[in-house]
Amino acid sequence: MDDPGGPLADPAVAAVLSTAVDVVRRRRPRLGSTASVLGSRSGVDVVLDLLARSPALRSVTAAAIAGGDRSATVASAPIARLLLCADPAQATAGVAWLRERLDAREADLRRQERERVRREREQRKADELRQKRDRAVTRAATLGAELAEVQARAAELGDEVTRLHGQLVAGRAQLERARAEAEQPQSLAERLLRLIAAPARDTRDVQSGEPQRRTGALSPAALAAAGRQVGVPDAAGWLPALLGALARPRPAEVLVGVERTLQVEVLGGGDEIGGSCVLVTAGGTRLLIDAGIRPGGRTAQECAPPRIGHALRRRIDAVVVTHAHNDHAGWVPVVLREQPQTPVYATSATIDLLGVLWPDSLRTQHRDLDAAGTSGRRHYEPRDVTVALEALTAVEHGTTRRVGELTVELFPAGHILGASGVVVHAGTRRVVVSGDVSKTAQYTVGGIDLPDSAKRADLLLIESTYAGQGRKRPRSVAVGEVVEAASAVAAVGGRLLVPAFAFGRAQELAMLFATELPGVDVLVDGLARDVAEVYEQHLSPSGTPIRIFGASVSPVPRGRTAQYIQQMTSGIVIATSGMLTGGPVVSWARTVLPDPASAVMLVGFQPRDSVGFQLREIAAAGAGKIDLPAGHGSNGPVEVNARVVDHQLGAHASEDELIEVIRDVTPDAVMPVHGTRQAQRALAERLARRGQVTVSPTSVWRAEPS
Repeated sequence: MDDPGGPLADPAVAAVLSTAVDVVRRRRPRLGSTASVLGSRSGVDVVLDLLARSPALRSVTAAAIAGGDRSATVASAPIARLLLCADPAQATAGVAWLRERLDAREADLRRQERERVRREREQRKADELRQKRDRAVTRAATLGAELAEVQARAAELGDEVTRLHGQLVAGRAQLERARAEAEQPQSLAERLLRLIAAPARDTRDVQSGEPQRRTGALSPAALAAAGRQVGVPDAAGWLPALLGALARPRPAEVLVGVERTLQVEVLGGGDEIGGSCVLVTAGGTRLLIDAGIRPGGRTAQECAPPRIGHALRRRIDAVVVTHAHNDHAGWVPVVLREQPQTPVYATSATIDLLGVLWPDSLRTQHRDLDAAGTSGRRHYEPRDVTVALEALTAVEHGTTRRVGELTVELFPAGHILGASGVVVHAGTRRVVVSGDVSKTAQYTVGGIDLPDSAKRADLLLIESTYAGQGRKRPRSVAVGEVVEAASAVAAVGGRLLVPAFAFGRAQELAMLFATELPGVDVLVDGLARDVAEVYEQHLSPSGTPIRIFGASVSPVPRGRTAQYIQQMTSGIVIATSGMLTGGPVVSWARTVLPDPASAVMLVGFQPRDSVGFQLREIAAAGAGKIDLPAGHGSNGPVEVNARVVDHQLGAHASEDELIEVIRDVTPDAVMPVHGTRQAQRALAERLARRGQVTVSPTSVWRAEPS
């Protein structure tokens, strides 16, 4: 029996039994080998029976052992001595004891076997359960991924529905405005004037000594020739003048009595950037210029213009929106929720952009609530956006609108498509609100164009975003550096990711790259794509339709960002959001940042708590990882191996350019707004050296009737 732990494993017992078998085999050669006899319990029992019954076998076995090398082992073992004892009773007792040990050992082995079988059975069951669990976990992960895809798709569809609803409402409101304007002589005269007015000169990219390009459908010479054909002399001279007088009548003076003081109060965006809101009052008329959201806030109180609640306690007669940026227009739906009958005036381009901005703001608020894990209220709901969009009325640049005791006139401010400055007339008193301005013409919009009515105004409220930042390089130099950096990445077959603000910056960059790098593929993804589609419905500074998408610039279709990430291995990607806080730019960043052949170009302002600012810090340190927002592909830190380049390509006037604008207006007083206190102090000190009076945006400005 091969049992290392049994009684037969005892060397003395093994020696007695094996020797006894050898003795018996000499008399019975056919018995079989010693190992075969002792390999079974029945063989062992036969040998034990023979030892118990045969004194001769015990004697011969004892003699054989005594003459061998195992004698000492046997002599020292009591059980061995009993088995070979000449006394039959003791030998029988030894055999009985050994059998008891063998029986106990076999019983123990049977228990061990049963235990082994039980454990194996339980192990099989455990393995089966583990396999079932693993399959369930895998299935759950698959279902979770499928659910995430469904949820992402549902979110995309929800965003698409919100976007389409905004476009539908904006389009319906635009159609109603067009129908109403078609019946107004002033509007008809404006349209005719645009057709026959002297074409604009396109000076972009024209080098010194080259002739300026002229664009437009009808030149003054052609108009004069047509007049001569019908016997009307000097048609090119008097017809545009007549139509201009009809389309753009001189603002009527409003007689403001002693009790009707013109007053200006900054409700938000005075000594900070964001939440811009200005209240202009004269007599019983109360006009709100802009109502923007303050960045970084979460609650309504944190996001609203700080003092707008004060203004909304009484009726607002009208709202003027200078341009379609959230910090100037994002709070208008809340104003309209409180006062739904209030008309809202803006240029047609701004109105079209608001049809994208406000629905997207809804989506962003919903995303922020989900990210925070809260079930709080959004600042406004879809019905509020609908009311706001339906309240919009187009007032084009160079035209006026009467609002009670006031007359409002809009003029081009540069900055982005449709952006306006505002001249508010109250009798002979005038206040100019610049909005956000730029002096240098861009691909999509010209620079600020002050009307004569803005000159020598009583008060100029002017943005001061870049005040106090010293002398800035010419825009042409900044553009050249952007093109050079993009070209370097394209030359090595890498991808350049440009996180860009959706309204204005992204479209300008797309046209810049298309013009300067026509052989490099450019993709536009996210909200920037939707805004670009609106841009293409309007005219460029040269008077020709804006064309963003073309041979080298393509939109990423909605919902197909992941596919294009896999397909595009070289080129430029312009994606939102500009601060990498969300949107498809995050998915692109997860692929671009680990690639040493690629680069990320930061072109806009990055607050200290933004991902873009952290990325800039990691790049300055030389290496590191960055945590990107969750919910865009795999999560977790991303290694930053790509180059990070920083090229500020802003659309705000520099301090020098602000001084030029102020000089052109030559107002009685200047109120710097939309900037930090430090920047405004620097601007005020510089103006003081020129003898220009400035007033604080925290004060209420008043002008008595003249």
